[in-house]
Amino acid sequence: MEGKLQGLRIAWLLDNFPNPYQVYIKNLVNNLRRIYGLNITIVTYRSTGANRDIDNPIKLIKLENRFEQYFNGLIGRSNTKAENYLADFDLIHVQHSFMYPFISRIARSDSKSKFVITFRGADSYIKPWISDQWKKYHHEIGSNFHAIQVMSRNQGEYLSKWGYGLEKIHIIPISTSTVEAEYIDCSINGKLNICSVFRMTWEKNIEANLRFIKLLKESGIEVKYNVFGDGTDFGQLYYLIDRFGLEKEVKIYGRVVPSVLSSEIKNNHFMLQLSSSEALPASIIEAMSFGIPCIVSDVGGLPEIVHSNENGFVIDFNNYDLSSGVAFVLKVLENNTFYKKLKIGAFEAFKQQFSPEIETEKVYTMYCSVFKSDGKV
Repeated sequence: MEGKLQGLRIAWLLDNFPNPYQVYIKNLVNNLRRIYGLNITIVTYRSTGANRDIDNPIKLIKLENRFEQYFNGLIGRSNTKAENYLADFDLIHVQHSFMYPFISRIARSDSKSKFVITFRGADSYIKPWISDQWKKYHHEIGSNFHAIQVMSRNQGEYLSKWGYGLEKIHIIPISTSTVEAEYIDCSINGKLNICSVFRMTWEKNIEANLRFIKLLKESGIEVKYNVFGDGTDFGQLYYLIDRFGLEKEVKIYGRVVPSVLSSEIKNNHFMLQLSSSEALPASIIEAMSFGIPCIVSDVGGLPEIVHSNENGFVIDFNNYDLSSGVAFVLKVLENNTFYKKLKIGAFEAFKQQFSPEIETEKVYTMYCSVFKSDGKV
């Protein structure tokens, strides 16, 4: 398909590329190139791995790898080489938001370039509360950027706290690491397999997830809980497993590569995500792409895609009545037909809202909106 933006140069600014956890970026770039003919260059300050199957990244500068330094203002010096290189692009899309300082000066100038940034959950819900530097960034980005990509409607609305107008917000959840959805047909016969995939941080509410498994066990349900991921609060997971006596029920996988993760997710009947703060996790979308119903809290963008008794179950975060979720699981175990309905609902929701083709079209539409005022589309 001939695209309206052919001939324009687009730069994607990332922390590093490629790595095994950026398969979705590879798929999206390939789709934008193949379907719309976009000229996209990956720009990064460091690269990992020898197989650069999209672009040879431009190495801009070597920085300390301490994440906190970006937000404490310890690293904020303009990089003339980086700025000179990026200034030649028609559009700069900051994929990793903490790379904003690299282009902040040219974004504030009368640059001919257009600017787009992708925000994850913490960028909206957490960082501005604790960081004056991030409040400053949000003010600058809101004034000087042409489009803001967020994962959910709730996240976009939350950004209004930091001065953003909704007219710049584009709701575009990332799709899955797989190219196509794959419905996994299965029934529940015997042991119930539940999984969670998340970073081990307070936002993911490790305790609530484990308490839910504990309640299932106490209700007489034979359950296996498979946990994937790592993070700063990894120790809490081990402590609470011991505290709740769930050594036999919980299997910890840690961090695994996407290909292994996808293979393991398929073996589960439900995915569990009782987060305290959430934009819209890719793990839930990935589970739905296999027809796996999800049990979630009504936080952030989760209730936008999971609907009780249609494709999963939503637990009220304010009251946190975990027993309602247990009652839902007991209902499912009594009726395999109901479980099949949930699985089909999850799979159909993915196909209608979150396929890679839908993500590609939405990103392209966002880019077109940026150039409309220039008469280029």
